[in-house]
Amino acid sequence: VELDGDGFTVERVDEDGNEVSIELGEDGFSAETEDGSLEINEDGFTSVDENGEVTTGQLETDGDSTTFTVEGEDGEAVFQSGEGVPDGWPSDLPVPSDISDVFGTYSVEGDNEFANLSGNTSQRLQDAFDDYTSALESAGFEQSSSFSDASTQAAGFTRGAEELQFQAFDGGSGDVNVSVLWTSGES
Repeated sequence: VELDGDGFTVERVDEDGNEVSIELGEDGFSAETEDGSLEINEDGFTSVDENGEVTTGQLETDGDSTTFTVEGEDGEAVFQSGEGVPDGWPSDLPVPSDISDVFGTYSVEGDNEFANLSGNTSQRLQDAFDDYTSALESAGFEQSSSFSDASTQAAGFTRGAEELQFQAFDGGSGDVNVSVLWTSGES
């Protein structure tokens, strides 16, 4: 074990003769064995496995939203979450009108995408449902299912390989909560 003003380093050999090195300092953390390595710092992480395959990850945040990206031999995966409509929201996918307190998520891995959006509207329950259903149909979606009761209007839609679930809920507080769940790609 070596300790200095910048951190510490541990190097050892296990009972099978494998060398292990661990370092922790102001620049981050790193660990290395004969089977691979891992480095974590303020820019993200880098991992190398026993076959030399590299996986990297990066976390970005602006206080309102966070994006986590992982890249490896099999491609890239992205996850976004935070206030507002996420950056990855498809441009041809309508956003419910007149919504506030919006929170959204978006993720993509390969050909599979997922987006979720929720917020509140001052519209009446039926108006909020009818307006968004009309916008979806204008964008080429076809309604595939529906459900309604005194406080909820919900429907499922499809457009090619895309599936969408929309729900409007009136909890009696004066605002109607709306949520959209959209997926595209292989199931």
